[in-house]
Amino acid sequence: MNKRLWYINAALAAVLVISWIFAIAGMPGYPSEALFDKSDLSSASDASGDADVESQTIAAARGFSNWLDPPPAFGSVKVKIEPEDVLTVGAGWRVGGSEWLESEAVAEKVTPGEKNISFKVVKGWVVPEVKVMVEKDKVAEVTAVYAIPPRGFVKVTLMPEEILSQSPQWQIDGGQWLNSGDTSQVTPVGQYGLAFKDIEGWDKPAINVTIEDQKTIETIAEYVLIRYGNINVKVLGDASQPEAAGWKINNGDWLALGAEPQRNRFGSYEVSFKDVPDWKKPENIKINIDEEKTYDIEVAYTPIPYARVTTNINPVNDERLSSAQWRIDEGEWLNFGQTNSKVTLGEHVISFKSVTGWQPVESLKIEIKEQTDYEFACEYIRQRPAGPTFKFRSVIETGGGQGVAFISAQKGYKVGEEIEGFLLKHVAKGKVILEKEGFEYELEVADNNQLVSPDGASAPVPGQPVPGRPEGVRPPMPPTRPRQ
Repeated sequence: MNKRLWYINAALAAVLVISWIFAIAGMPGYPSEALFDKSDLSSASDASGDADVESQTIAAARGFSNWLDPPPAFGSVKVKIEPEDVLTVGAGWRVGGSEWLESEAVAEKVTPGEKNISFKVVKGWVVPEVKVMVEKDKVAEVTAVYAIPPRGFVKVTLMPEEILSQSPQWQIDGGQWLNSGDTSQVTPVGQYGLAFKDIEGWDKPAINVTIEDQKTIETIAEYVLIRYGNINVKVLGDASQPEAAGWKINNGDWLALGAEPQRNRFGSYEVSFKDVPDWKKPENIKINIDEEKTYDIEVAYTPIPYARVTTNINPVNDERLSSAQWRIDEGEWLNFGQTNSKVTLGEHVISFKSVTGWQPVESLKIEIKEQTDYEFACEYIRQRPAGPTFKFRSVIETGGGQGVAFISAQKGYKVGEEIEGFLLKHVAKGKVILEKEGFEYELEVADNNQLVSPDGASAPVPGQPVPGRPEGVRPPMPPTRPRQ
């Protein structure tokens, strides 16, 4: 016995042993007779039958493997589609994710269980809803019926007759183009808009129709001949016009004065004119074109009459007012002495810039009546600074407004000196006059020719006579104590 035959016999013996073990154990469903033909065991040792023994061994192993892991079970599905009319427009079916199949085709290898059948969507038909139960090794047959939804018809006659020579056509719901007098079947019922082919020189119809079940809607669709008139804008008189002047119809392009007449279909229009600096443009003109003719419009731009306005300031040449300016209405700010040479006739307002330290100047209303020169003036008035916060306690008057003013017993100021930004200008009996930025401030003083000591008591002023004492008499010296 060669080595190859020995291996085959060994494998067969192993299969037999396993088979007998399962058979003895009473393994349910084990088809031991399906593994091989027991009557052929004697041939396994015959060297001349190597091929048969080998094939039986392979078959036995395959059968054992199938028992351990049985192959999947399948069934089939067959669907018949009705009515026959729907088959001509592409009806089809499939189960699961298979390819689309025709009526009465069979879908193979469908796993058992309840399955949903899918159907192709066909315009004008309602797809069926079908389920089928698939069983192992059986063909599940089912009939599916596409339903006819409610449908109606529409018939359109195109007018007028003279347009028929230009081949007008109509359609509904994006369907095929139809001629005048044709009828179209429409599904489902409901409201639809009709579409019409463009015909040059004609306005096409705009029609909606409501389709009802099993009824034919007849309608007449009329094209309307487009009619035109012309608009022509001309310059009135011989007056020269600005080069930038222009006009337009509604929201169209700007055209120059003297441009060719513009062709427009019947309807209402508005002619407007371009703004040109220093020129007054014509008012807008409304035109209703209802005849096939040229509508002439005569217009003219006119120069805007300007006056010249100059504004001066008081006080003049005050450096503190270098930032002061004026303007007319909401125009550009100008320095005083400058001239605005483009002031239109009519009422205006001159306003003035505020300057710190000066009172605000009220706006000035003016009326320009002629194309001439106008001159106006305004006055800035200083704001009075806040008064001093200090007080004088005593003064020494030397005559002629001169003297010394004391804010304490140790601190006095002469006329002409500054005190916290205020100039001491005048000293008199019972009062002191200060000056700041041209404004005077008068302060009362209770004591005259007296110094006030730190404790508030009056004290003689050095170099001045003491009241009640003869001039030249010295005060008595205090007694001295003898030395011990």
